[in-house]
Amino acid sequence: MTDIASAKQQLEQAQLGVIGAYLDRISQSYKSLPDTKKGQVVEGLERMVAIIEDDSPTKPKINPFDNSEAKIVRVRSKLTQLQLAKRLGISQSGISRFEAGLVMPDPYRQSKQGSNIKYLEFLKQHGYNPFGI
Repeated sequence: MTDIASAKQQLEQAQLGVIGAYLDRISQSYKSLPDTKKGQVVEGLERMVAIIEDDSPTKPKINPFDNSEAKIVRVRSKLTQLQLAKRLGISQSGISRFEAGLVMPDPYRQSKQGSNIKYLEFLKQHGYNPFGI
């Protein structure tokens, strides 16, 4: 083995050690993080895996939320967006953004009105649970 090949192999081993140390640190710290930070950690890890698997940082994030299904749940419940918004104590524009697919409700991020959690709880109570919470 040449000196260059040996140095490359040593560098790769060192890099794997650093990656292992980061993963250990993430695993140890994750449990004590607030929910808002947990969502950010998961999102970041998903982006890294997408980069590794596809070599493309622009690969779309896997999104379990289906805005069309969410709208169907509301319509089956015989509620307008405004009625649902009033029932949940959130804005009608928030419901509209979720159903239009402009915003994905994040079960790990708490908004000022709590709209993410309230909306997801409504969907769950009516048979649609995209995040398995």
